[in-house]
Amino acid sequence: MGYCWAVGCNHHNQREKCKFFTLPKDLKSRNRWLKLLKRSEQPGRECVVCSYHFKNGHRINGPELQDHLKKAFDNEFPQPPQKRRNQITKKVTILTDTQ
Repeated sequence: MGYCWAVGCNHHNQREKCKFFTLPKDLKSRNRWLKLLKRSEQPGRECVVCSYHFKNGHRINGPELQDHLKKAFDNEFPQPPQKRRNQITKKVTILTDTQ
């Protein structure tokens, strides 16, 4: 076990007092967790989620943000910035015949 897999959360199982839960093996439940955790990539076998992301710290219904924590969580752990594409501008040289 290691760090919590929720976006922006850096809770570590060696130094935090919260519990850590493995992701469900059931594909439907697992995909629901990934959506709620704001992750698009597939987790490894060692990925865990800390009890901070569960109502009352229990995993029964999957990760859920408590209402009073939701706003703080969204501000504390924002989505990672998306890479911006460099806009390419073409320089056009107009040649005129000066005869």
